[in-house]
Amino acid sequence: MRSRIVLACAEGLPNARVADDLGVSRETVRKWRARFAANRLESLADRPRSGPP
Repeated sequence: MRSRIVLACAEGLPNARVADDLGVSRETVRKWRARFAANRLESLADRPRSGPP
């Protein structure tokens, strides 16, 4: 889903359209667009989490 969001944004679609097309919230699109802009491909990987897997 993360990569789909980023690819749709790269096509120039607005956040609202990407959210509607992919069935996610606008906040989710904003979050992943911002993370990708800041850290490029590294941002698409899972972050370490606390606790057991």
